Amino acid sequence: MHQSVFELALGDQAESLPDSVKSHFFLSPDEPYQIVMDGTMEYIWHRPRWIKPLLWLLAKTDTLFPETGADVPLYLENNAYRDRRGMICMEWRRRFTFPGRVRHFNALMKYDPTRRIIVDYFGKNGWLEADLQVQPFREEGKRGLQISSDRYRIRIGSLRVGLPRWLAVHALIREWTEPGLAVDEIRVEVRLTHPWLGPFFGYRGRFTVTRRAL
Repeated sequence: MHQSVFELALGDQAESLPDSVKSHFFLSPDEPYQIVMDGTMEYIWHRPRWIKPLLWLLAKTDTLFPETGADVPLYLENNAYRDRRGMICMEWRRRFTFPGRVRHFNALMKYDPTRRIIVDYFGKNGWLEADLQVQPFREEGKRGLQISSDRYRIRIGSLRVGLPRWLAVHALIREWTEPGLAVDEIRVEVRLTHPWLGPFFGYRGRFTVTRRAL
């Protein structure tokens, strides 16, 4: 049976998702195609202003970035494969195109069968990893998938150092369909919240989802 990291993590809840959301997340290593998502982020923001140098540093590792704006093109490619240990993986390659600047925000997700969760590796060489919680959600006509995390570890070679709670960011990502969207469209919203700063980074917009043969 073909399975993706999200089908494995969701278990019996997987079938409750709408087809337009499944077409993006349920990508198996056995499929002869990749997922391509081409869209526009209506609004990209961060606050307060003084965190901009930190976001600039994180941009060097393809993790976050300091630019903000409206109607920002975002191109995303998803690929699925099995690693050397046979773990199912899903690669995310995001490209935000700002005026005069392209930013990348990449990640690699692996399903951990021992803990039955998805582990997300962010940025260049997966220097930051997070445990993800995934679940379907319904809200005011929206139907989709919610991804959240607040447990992180820094990877230094084979060493992993857990971030304390006062440093750990709460990430909330939602992707959904709603009345009025085409069958190949989904909406997305990302919000990062720090225990001291509150919400400090995020974006929202929509994608068109297509398949590209490998």
